Amino acid sequence: MLNDKKLRLIGLANRAGKVRAGTFVTEKLVREGKAPFVILASDGSEKQTEKLKRLIEASNNEYMVYGTKEELGSILGKSETACLVITDMNFINGIKK
Repeated sequence: MLNDKKLRLIGLANRAGKVRAGTFVTEKLVREGKAPFVILASDGSEKQTEKLKRLIEASNNEYMVYGTKEELGSILGKSETACLVITDMNFINGIKK
């Protein structure tokens, strides 16, 4: 079962405009050094997830595997999303607790 506090904070961060979602956007932000914290869906493509993990680790940023594509997507009002970036440190600190 997912932590309701994390879900609420991700949703609040999204409403505040502090979330960017999608594989292409996430990869772009990681490469540009603008992705301080990435959340990856547990059921995302293994190949894509491993690629993102390597990029994130190489850029010395953090990530967490949390929820499914459907669960993350529903938080954002989308059908599914395999990954998202949280850009605000206050939200990041709350989600990591």
